[in-house]
Amino acid sequence: MTSTIRSGVRSRSFWVRLHRYVGLVIAVFLIALGLTGSVIAFERELDAWLNPELFHVPERAVPVLSLDTLARHAQQFDPEAEIITIRIKRDHGESIRVDLKTEQGTMRELFLNPFSGEALGARVRGAFVMDRAHVIPMVYRLHTNLYLPGRWGVWLLGGIALIWMVDCLVGFYLTLPPPLRSKEKNNSCRNWLSRWKPSWSIKRQAGQVRFNFDLHRASGLWLWPVLFMMAMSGTYFNLNAEVFRPIVGLFGDLTPDPRKTLPGTLQSGVDPVLGFSDAVLVVHQWLPAGNDNLELSFVRYMPALNVYRVAFDQKGRGSEVFAIKTEQVFIDGNAGTLTGRRGYDSGTRADRFLAWQFPIHSGQILGIYGRVLICITGILTAMLTMTGVVIWRKKCKSRRIK
Repeated sequence: MTSTIRSGVRSRSFWVRLHRYVGLVIAVFLIALGLTGSVIAFERELDAWLNPELFHVPERAVPVLSLDTLARHAQQFDPEAEIITIRIKRDHGESIRVDLKTEQGTMRELFLNPFSGEALGARVRGAFVMDRAHVIPMVYRLHTNLYLPGRWGVWLLGGIALIWMVDCLVGFYLTLPPPLRSKEKNNSCRNWLSRWKPSWSIKRQAGQVRFNFDLHRASGLWLWPVLFMMAMSGTYFNLNAEVFRPIVGLFGDLTPDPRKTLPGTLQSGVDPVLGFSDAVLVVHQWLPAGNDNLELSFVRYMPALNVYRVAFDQKGRGSEVFAIKTEQVFIDGNAGTLTGRRGYDSGTRADRFLAWQFPIHSGQILGIYGRVLICITGILTAMLTMTGVVIWRKKCKSRRIK
């Protein structure tokens, strides 16, 4: 029995060191991701507050212009650019955003008055520019790829998310009370819970070192489900094809992504027969039955495939609890035939599990309350990481004194 306890102590010491040094390696990233994630939890609202001239338009007693008319206005703004996406989903009094690809390959976001087609302004997507128009997109890109070239930033942050997910499990294990000796095992369940209880609280009137340790441990425990799901969904976003989909595919069938299975048409410079408005009319026949709770989100044309991608969101998505359903329909740009689809109701159970990841990561799964939770969690993640660094520094100082 004594040897078993000693073995458990050595094992626990290993996990303590692992948790400590893994946390130090990813500390800077977690602080950056936590703080930027807190901002983009309310990305749209903050962007509109900073740039009212781009987002806000006076309401008028006339219908919104058709998608084809809006596309013509966007083309007039930059005749050489290629229209990629028209984002229809908006609140009352908001503009419509059109994504353009310039001849140089730069992506621009153009904001149009939906009633007149007037261009309200434009900005370069992801540009590292410190002004009101670019600050929120800049924070978003920092959160997703750290401005590293190619997919290096995506892969790096995916690896950080994967390591963080494992570290969350290690951290949780370390909050559990160590095993008791055999003579101390009377009323073991109650005794075990009573010994675990201090891990959930911060000792009052404790010294600075103890306070910092309790703050780190208790905060991590109370936030643990959210932190673990943030790490897991972060892996989904950044290592989807490399890690997440293959693992989920072991437990259920996944619908192939039409963007990766359709052959290219090589029809560069050739306009499709269908326009944006026609594409929206055609795709309704391919939506699942009972789609009255869906609203149009965006229409994207993919010239390399000659395919329209038309996306629908559940009404109230982003503001209401469990409004998480989405449907995307892919149709041929000439014939209007179905080339693929993916979504919540039309997908498999594994597809639905994947569909939960964005609402979880953004907090939209719980509507506005979830987004507030994610905003607070991002700040607390940075705090939790910094308290871990402080604990390590205190350990280092105590060793030098000895």
